[in-house]
Amino acid sequence: MWEDFQIGKDHKTCHAQSIFDNSHLSENQLEKLPSEINSLKNLESLSLDANNFKEFPEFVMDLRNLEYLGLGWNQISNIPESIKKI
Repeated sequence: MWEDFQIGKDHKTCHAQSIFDNSHLSENQLEKLPSEINSLKNLESLSLDANNFKEFPEFVMDLRNLEYLGLGWNQISNIPESIKKI
């Protein structure tokens, strides 16, 4: 399941090619995720706590099976109102 998952050498990006339903990417100093992650239609849980995100990753709104999104301890100052629809 994780054989195609990579965190960039700069620890600021990650790349996912596998389909999985839970992703725990907390405490990795990530600043952004590739938009390809929205192709992971089975993703139910995405933990991005304690990274370096400054903007809300809007493409997560397209993850229809997402039940949990962890974004605590980041530098995000604006969360869109549309998050209530998840």
